[in-house]
Amino acid sequence: MVSKGSSRAGFALALFLFGAGYLFWMESAQIHLRLGIKLNKESHPAAVRILRGGIAKDSSNYMLHHYLAKALYAEAFREQAQGVKSSIMLIEAKKELYDAHTLRFDSFNYLLRASIYEAEGDLDRYLTDLNLSFFFSQNPKELKRLLRLKGRQTALSEKLLKGGSVTAALIVAFNHISRYKPFWNPDTAGTLLKDFFLSIPPALWLEEAGPKEPQKRKELLRDIFKNLDANEKKDVLKIFSSAGFGFLSEFLSK
Repeated sequence: MVSKGSSRAGFALALFLFGAGYLFWMESAQIHLRLGIKLNKESHPAAVRILRGGIAKDSSNYMLHHYLAKALYAEAFREQAQGVKSSIMLIEAKKELYDAHTLRFDSFNYLLRASIYEAEGDLDRYLTDLNLSFFFSQNPKELKRLLRLKGRQTALSEKLLKGGSVTAALIVAFNHISRYKPFWNPDTAGTLLKDFFLSIPPALWLEEAGPKEPQKRKELLRDIFKNLDANEKKDVLKIFSSAGFGFLSEFLSK
């Protein structure tokens, strides 16, 4: 007959072994991450396999997904250099970035995805993600890339608004109207956009899935505009129009 003391000791031992095994398993994922980062810096193709192995051990690790996306992009870039025009690795890289973004918000995900869209020749999506990355990071290196395409900002913002990507359209407009300077533009238009963004939890700024959400965002922006006094409304409409975003003035005036 097994005593109660022996039973408790056996349970404690089993619990200890389980915990030790779990910690070893998680540490193994970290080893995959460190090795994958090192191999990726050395442009070694084994980085993809190593990082995938890490995700198999810990799929909730943001860094594993992010660096796998970087490794996949690097591999796709090498394939393109060898004449391969379309690569499944670019599609896989975007999936890994999506997974990373659901785990943790990071402006570098937008920057990396922008590079992927650039490689695919999708200029509008490239410029959109470049705008999003700069808006959140205010990185001067990204600004140089943005300024080369600033002539496309107005048309891109209008296209995004018509397509239902309300928040992204406003971020593109804000970057351009504020002349790509950090912090909020102190004029009335800047205040309008600031109030709009602060009315939405940051984690949901770009989540506009579902047929009703874009319309809710449009109504929110119009409601904030309606709460301005007459002079402030004139200032907003003037600023948008003079900056080349007359379609926003028309949208708010409806």
